Amino acid sequence: MKRLGYACLTKTLDNVTSSSSLSYTNYLKNENKLQKLDEVIISNLEDLEKIIDYNIANDIHFYRLSSKIIPLATHKDVEFDYIDKYQNFYDRIGEKNNQLQDLLIILKNFHHILKNVLLLKMMIKFLISLIV
Repeated sequence: MKRLGYACLTKTLDNVTSSSSLSYTNYLKNENKLQKLDEVIISNLEDLEKIIDYNIANDIHFYRLSSKIIPLATHKDVEFDYIDKYQNFYDRIGEKNNQLQDLLIILKNFHHILKNVLLLKMMIKFLISLIV
């Protein structure tokens, strides 16, 4: 087993990133704000699944998630359902993670997540799905 890992980006998978972002400024400029935000989040979660598949195939057990997977989740002026709406992604990612029993997904800037109760609840649900 390889005890090596990496953070957020893989250079091996072309055009795959779970770190696409949407700034608040660009969010405000967009006519279909929530649709654009939804597209970015779905793209990030789909790419995260691809990255985890790559990690499983290559026996990589350590990976650090990007803090940009769910952009604007903690922004005080942006309200949207980022917990239940994407639960199917969280469940699938958790199931894939369980294929490598000791895959460690580390969250950068976890203290920022602790500042927001809703985001914390989402992360707890996600982390529970990893071990159940």
